[in-house]
Formats: sequence, C-alpha cells, structure tokens
Amino acid sequence: MGFPIGSAPHRRTARKRNVTTMAFTAPAPASVRKARQMTQEKIYDALQGARTADKVTVYFKDGRAATGALIFNPFKGSGRVIDVDKETSIDFLIETIRELKLA
Repeated sequence: MGFPIGSAPHRRTARKRNVTTMAFTAPAPASVRKARQMTQEKIYDALQGARTADKVTVYFKDGRAATGALIFNPFKGSGRVIDVDKETSIDFLIETIRELKLA
C-alpha cells in the first residue's frame, strides 16, 4: 500500500516521560531556623496590655531592640518607646515589631 501524493510517512516517536525528582533534606539546625515572630494580632494585644507596664522591651524586625516606657495609639497602629535614662525615643508601627516582652 502506498502513500498518497504529498504526504510523508508518519513515524511514531516514543514519548518522553516527565520525571520529577525530589530531594529530601534534613531540617535545618535550630541556629539556622528563622526566628519566631508573633502574629500581628498577638502583637496588638500585647501592646494593649503593655500600655500600663513600667518598662517593655520591643524587638523590631530589622534587628533593633528598645527598652523603656510605651505609648501606643491603637487607632493609628503606631507608638513610641521612650527610654528615660538615655533620653531617647523610637517611633514604630505595628508592622515593624517582631516581638514584645514586659521588662
């Protein structure tokens, strides 16, 4: 049996199977893991509760830490940590806080 004029024989080619390889590695050691961060809701609640505390320590996402009296405006989501001994203050937004501890 011949081929019609103008057509070429079709070759069947083997389909290549897409093979996905997955490498499983052991979990990273504790020193390499990402530092724990409080959720925004927990930070907000902690700021509300810390308004009456004498001293708080605020840890920021950029690595800074500030200890002092706290002023917090819940409507604006901002505040200030005032260190009376050093005569310094740091303004902040809730989004910039990593953790908050009562000192």
